[in-house]
Amino acid sequence: MDVLVECSEVVWVEDDSRLVDAESYERTYAKGNGKALVKRCYYVAHWPAGTTNPHFLHEHVMFDGPYGSRREAEAACITADAAKA
Repeated sequence: MDVLVECSEVVWVEDDSRLVDAESYERTYAKGNGKALVKRCYYVAHWPAGTTNPHFLHEHVMFDGPYGSRREAEAACITADAAKA
């Protein structure tokens, strides 16, 4: 069964448990597989379609990356959105 996702936002990973969101707020993030994201890299955060309260501790948040630049992450986000259309 395919899970529909909505591209939500590009984030910057600060350390093993914190990231900076699109509004420049530091947030704690969920480590879905128990592994931290790569520090000092960009990721695209995705939540399942229909999520009403997306946050970075959401049990179904998925991170696509790492990307070396914001531009690369934004391009991946746009490509994912185009593929859904």
